[in-house]
Amino acid sequence: MRIFALQTALVTFLHAPSLVRGCMEFKPGNIVLTSEDQDLQLSEEWNFLSHNGKCQLTFENDGNLSLERKRNASGEWKTRWESGGGHDTSMNFFLSLNKRGKLTIYEMKDETKKVVFSTNEAALTGEEADKYVLGIGVYTPEEYGGSSQKCDLRIQSFSGGVCTEEWVNLCGDVQENVVMRSDNPDARRFHAGEENAHVAKNGKCRLHLKNDGNLLLEGRKTKKGNWMTYWESGGGHSTDGYYVAALTKQGNLLVFNENDGHKQVVFSTNTGTFDPSISHELSILTPRDTYENIKTVPCRLQILNSPNEESSDRCSERWTNIKDNEFHPFPTWGKFDPSLTTYDVLQKGEMFVKGQFNAGCAGDNIPKCGNLDCPYLTLYLDPTCNLVMFDGPTLAERGNTIWSADIQGSNPDDCYLLADIGGVKLFEGKYNKKREDAGEKLGTEIYKLYDPTEPENFYHVRLCNSGPQV
Repeated sequence: MRIFALQTALVTFLHAPSLVRGCMEFKPGNIVLTSEDQDLQLSEEWNFLSHNGKCQLTFENDGNLSLERKRNASGEWKTRWESGGGHDTSMNFFLSLNKRGKLTIYEMKDETKKVVFSTNEAALTGEEADKYVLGIGVYTPEEYGGSSQKCDLRIQSFSGGVCTEEWVNLCGDVQENVVMRSDNPDARRFHAGEENAHVAKNGKCRLHLKNDGNLLLEGRKTKKGNWMTYWESGGGHSTDGYYVAALTKQGNLLVFNENDGHKQVVFSTNTGTFDPSISHELSILTPRDTYENIKTVPCRLQILNSPNEESSDRCSERWTNIKDNEFHPFPTWGKFDPSLTTYDVLQKGEMFVKGQFNAGCAGDNIPKCGNLDCPYLTLYLDPTCNLVMFDGPTLAERGNTIWSADIQGSNPDDCYLLADIGGVKLFEGKYNKKREDAGEKLGTEIYKLYDPTEPENFYHVRLCNSGPQV
């Protein structure tokens, strides 16, 4: 079953030229549903194909809405996004876009509705737009400034001939593997054990909570290879505990022991000081091997503002365990509120991986791996709070140590490295984003790097043979 009548009816309406907050209007043939249509009832598995045949939306008989993109070379369909299925296939499922721009999937039983997926409402009562439209966003790289054909699901509003983007299902052109969502009570936590591990869609990365409270990001070269540790939160706790990983409503990733009815936190990203009204997602990111000739890490974790947000800060990164080519005091993209991000800090156990680092390093200061330039360098704040730089992109592929701060001391319980306008500073103590933004004293400074030759108000961390420079 396909929908064509509503597409034809909307072609004239949607072609009024207008751009607000980066809104790119849907092309004819890509409109799925509007707020003026009746709810779409699933009577059999339903497919909707984009006008160019490159993107496909499928409403499956278990209530799952999935978006797929066709590979140019093989013609194979690859899943880009899913709302989540696994519901009773004997139920009647409906897809709805209401008068306030909220997309809902619900099941109906005995005239009772049960919501199985929904976005936020785009407007408050009395502030609704004239019309809301759900469609497939198919745009060429030239149209949106990317590197490949875009294929996503969007909700747009129209008022007075002005188009506004209200919701998009994907953040960026990378394959996302959502592990937890802060706005879904059924998807905010998972327990220790290999049977509960979350495996990325490419089969080469997984998030695994061990029975000693150690949260591991693991990887392998092939789908049948052995798992290797790429990153770890830190274990060594009692194996008699009952460990849980959870994403709080405030956007904080925690590992805690729930034994005997008490919660003992053994790991925290310390990112839970943000607005609790904004929802968040924890994902495993598996980007391309290369992007504009810049090498990227095999996989990493990311907490970000959910794309299910009305604000311009949707998709803003809140935290990552492995900073991939970006570590600096100021955001280079100039798009997001700096108070929402942690791009300028490495907490204990976190890493900064650089795949193209020669810019800024010259002569003998260019790191070498044998007689060749190193393909990757990693700056690692290790569990003893020593700062080291090694050859390789992950803990499993750690090669020679290129540089070490050789910090001797008391091995503090916690520490963090802050990229500040005065240099790179290592502090003893727990990171506190709210205090940092307020300019308060953050703790005992135990190490510091300077580079006074850097131009004023432009600082970034680069990795050279003599160590990190700012």
